[in-house]
Parts: sequence; C-alpha cells; structure tokens
Amino acid sequence: MEYSSLTDFDSKLSALKDPNLPGDIIDKIVMDDDFPWGSEKAEVAKDLIASHNNTPPEQLENLFKNAANKKQKYKILRNPSCKIDSIIEDVNLFISFDNVLREYDERGSLKFLDGSVNSGYFKGLSEEKVTYYFDLNNENIDEIQKILEKIERIKTGEKNIKIHFTELPEYFDEEYDSHSYETSGDKFYIEDSEIDKKLYFSEDIFESGRWDGNYSTQQYDYDDKMILVDSTDSKSLSPSPVPSLDWDFE
Repeated sequence: MEYSSLTDFDSKLSALKDPNLPGDIIDKIVMDDDFPWGSEKAEVAKDLIASHNNTPPEQLENLFKNAANKKQKYKILRNPSCKIDSIIEDVNLFISFDNVLREYDERGSLKFLDGSVNSGYFKGLSEEKVTYYFDLNNENIDEIQKILEKIERIKTGEKNIKIHFTELPEYFDEEYDSHSYETSGDKFYIEDSEIDKKLYFSEDIFESGRWDGNYSTQQYDYDDKMILVDSTDSKSLSPSPVPSLDWDFE
C-alpha cells in the first residue's frame, strides 16, 4: 500500500484497521497536516493507532504523554511495540475500590457482667472505599496490567471475577474512606479465643461505658485476606450498594 493512495481521512481510518499496515504509513497518517485533531474521527484513529502492533514506538510514546485518554494509554501499555521504560517514567496510577468489606480489630477493655475487666478486641467489618497509589515501573507493570484487565472485564458485566489484596504490587500511598451504614463488631476475643456473649452481653455495652475501646484504636490485621472486589454478587453492608471501580493515571 502506498500512502499516496489514501486520499481522504476515511481511507486512512480504513487502512489503520489493517493489521499489516506498515509502521511508516501509520507514522505519516499521524504526522499529516490533515489529521483532524479534536474530532470524533481523530479519537477513533487514536484508538486504532494505540493498539496497532506496527505503530512506531516513538508515536506510542507521544500519544501516551500528550494526547491519549486513560483507555488509549491502557491500549498503548498492552501494545507489544510499546517501549515501557520510556513511557512509564514518572507516571503514577491510582486504583479505587468501593464497597470493600474490611475486617478489623477494635482493641480495648470490657467490663464483664461479674464485674471483672478483661482486655481484648471486637472483630468486625466496615464498608469502605479504598484507593491505592502506584509508581509505575518495570517491576510492577505486569501486575498492574492484569488488575486493570480484570477491572475492565468487571465493568462490562462479567461475573465470577475477584481481585484480592494480595494481587496488588507494592503501593506508595493508600486512602480509606469508611461509609458504612453500619459497622459490625459484636464478637469479643481475648487473644484468639471468642468469648461467650453471656459473660458480657448488654444492649448498652458501648453507651454505658462498659467498653473503653474506640474506633481510633482499630488495628487492621487482616488485609492479606481482603477481597477488594467480587463480581459474583454483592456482599455490601449497605441497603442499596452501588459498586464502583475506578482507575486513572496521574
């Protein structure tokens, strides 16, 4: 195929759909003065260029840094022609998971019905929005791409997909926003033994001051068991949960 045979932008769009289109022609299409930047057709072309295996690495880098939306950037990272080293330098990414059930220990002292006081903890669940921040590099890019692929599949409605906390690579920051309609914590433990409720149960156990723990003492010891998202069905504490997932580059 000769570039001169592509007489209008529609013919160039058709050419970009050809998996055998040479890289030099893709380069000429991008660099041509008639490329309709900012138009709907331009976005279609950029999608095709981002995922075309013959797109020159320099054009992929330019598209990633200057023009692409996050889905185009995702396609670029998956492109075998992409030179990951040059693209992800100084690039951060965040992933947010909503309606995460997070298991916690709330530690303190409880006055039992016989008057004795025992140190221990309530174990319960809180419902939270959790956001993790990653510095992209060669060591984590494969794991990040696998997680993003799962997220995109979940967003299309695919079922039976789980993302576990242990699948995450190392992150440099995290944010937790608890938005529970209720926080359950009604099982009291001393060391690892669950205590019979008959020894301490009272409807006003928290209000009466018989429990001196508070939420500022929560210790999250169970993150390695945490499921960040499960598309099988909803296990939210909220009456009307609205599961959401989000990610983007910074």
